Amino acid sequence: MAILIIFTIILFYVGQFIERLPSRFIAYVFNSLLFVGLLYCFLDLTYTADWGMYYLFFKREETSTDPVFYWLTLIFKKGLNLQYTELYQFHIFLIISLYYFFISRFTKNIFFIFLAYLILDNVHLANQIRYYMGFPILMSGFYFLFYKKKYILSIICIILSILCHSGLSFLLVCIPVYYFVPAKKFYTYILSFSLLVFLVTFYIYNSTLGEILSHYGGYFNAGSSFLGGLFNAIPYILFTGFLYLETFFLLKKNPEIVEDPQFRFLNKIAFFPIIFIPASFLIQVIGHRYVMPFSFIWMLYYYIFFIKNQNPKVKLGRFIILCGIVFISAMFIYIIPGYLFPGNHFMEEFLEMIKSSDNLKGMID
Repeated sequence: MAILIIFTIILFYVGQFIERLPSRFIAYVFNSLLFVGLLYCFLDLTYTADWGMYYLFFKREETSTDPVFYWLTLIFKKGLNLQYTELYQFHIFLIISLYYFFISRFTKNIFFIFLAYLILDNVHLANQIRYYMGFPILMSGFYFLFYKKKYILSIICIILSILCHSGLSFLLVCIPVYYFVPAKKFYTYILSFSLLVFLVTFYIYNSTLGEILSHYGGYFNAGSSFLGGLFNAIPYILFTGFLYLETFFLLKKNPEIVEDPQFRFLNKIAFFPIIFIPASFLIQVIGHRYVMPFSFIWMLYYYIFFIKNQNPKVKLGRFIILCGIVFISAMFIYIIPGYLFPGNHFMEEFLEMIKSSDNLKGMID
């Protein structure tokens, strides 16, 4: 609890400081400090939930894993004569760099956006290194495709992301949704699609089809109670519901903003993962993979259109609101489950990760 409070306070005050002093140098200093701090925290880890699996992949030079991880295994193991620890550290360095790259396309205040995101999703990012290296590459691919219209660069990013983790291929449904769903009916269509995905997931979950999908069969078998899945989705519902209400009033006040290419891009990408929220009630990993990673887009979207260019009084209030939403969401992820359920998965994994680090374990000793 103390860690969450400290991070939230830092997030609020440094975000305010960077925003109030429009100096790129100051932003660069704080962003660099965060980058170094994150490397200090993450590179020293020697435990994640999937560490043993990835170590076996590395040791056996497993060809059945995703291509990028296999190719990097050969480079690090045979080409550079390094161990899995160095390969893990390379993934973490590259993941953070890729997120920095994407966020920097829209704002210099990377510190605020990325730290807010990490408060919610650090366990997954540190653990699922194939997926989380591919995800920001895919988002960059969407950025080049939808926003910059650089199609060749977009295709390269999209292909590379899927080579990092084949599960990212499900997110390619964003392309037809982005292009063919009209802006005025976007939210209605998204909710309709979410019902369809829920029904398909319900059918798969209650049939043998999940076993046929060998790569994902384990995930379909690893379901949850409906109420447990609904509780797990509270942060998604809270955040997207909050963003929808804010967007509703923004569009009433300023309807012409839909013509802004930046708004159109971030708005559609931010609300796209709603498609997967109802399905996550049945299978929690759907939310972990296809909803929660988008939370950094939620931070970015709200910051750009509801905080960045506002007068100081409004800006202060909205900083406080966003930090409050982040804190409440984090409570539902890390704290409240410990009082309601026999186990508290995210807190347990978070603490185990900290204990594995010589740099961090003093925080909980």
